[in-house]
Amino acid sequence: MTMPRFVCPALLLAASFLVSFRPLATGPAPTAEVREVAVFSGVALATSATVLVRQGSPQQVTVEASAEDLGRLETLVNNGQLIIRVKKEAGWKSFWGNLPRLGKVTVRLTVPAIQRLAVSGSGVLQADGFQTGQLALAVSGSGRLATGSVQATTVRAAVSGSGHLLIAQLRADTLRAATAGSGSITVAGSCPRLSVGISGSGHIRAAGLATETCLARLSGSGGCQVQAARTVEARISGSGSVLVTGPARINSRTSGSGRVRRG
Repeated sequence: MTMPRFVCPALLLAASFLVSFRPLATGPAPTAEVREVAVFSGVALATSATVLVRQGSPQQVTVEASAEDLGRLETLVNNGQLIIRVKKEAGWKSFWGNLPRLGKVTVRLTVPAIQRLAVSGSGVLQADGFQTGQLALAVSGSGRLATGSVQATTVRAAVSGSGHLLIAQLRADTLRAATAGSGSITVAGSCPRLSVGISGSGHIRAAGLATETCLARLSGSGGCQVQAARTVEARISGSGSVLVTGPARINSRTSGSGRVRRG
């Protein structure tokens, strides 16, 4: 008996789906390369790599990448800061003038002292918990910077562009947090003195940070959430908003449709 020549359209669709999504051939396995550099206490990531930072001793820099990308990636120390970027001589440009993107690159750092962490571009920097004195954290562009538990005296955290900065747990005397653009800063922990500055549509999420006093200055449509026990001074120009939790006394001045409210 001849079987009818009928194929379910759904089966054809499923088959074409499976064919079109066959696993792509993988490239060569990454190679780990240990690099010798001068002593540093700051890290500046200026490419699309992933950087993992751990406080410890002895200092060590390990790069995991393809052989081609190992030759293109530069790790140099300038004024106590480790700069991670694509070599200029290796950076041929495309027709549109952009540098070609790196493949998967992971840089693992062990460093005794950490005073500055910065990301410019679309890179990712993650740091385990560490202790320090004065600390500067900065994101410029669309990159991300995240830390674990941090103990410090004074911390400056800044985001310029659409990037994100996270401090999972902070213990410090003073935190100065600022955004310019659409980026965000998220922080929890405890810090008696908090200063917030927002220019643009960015957000600072500090409702999980127990503070005594907070000074917030907003210009634009951004917003912040803060927790304070004593006083909150808020100055808003534009349509921004400040959400306050805790028993703090609030002194606010607004110009525009912005507002300060209790959570």
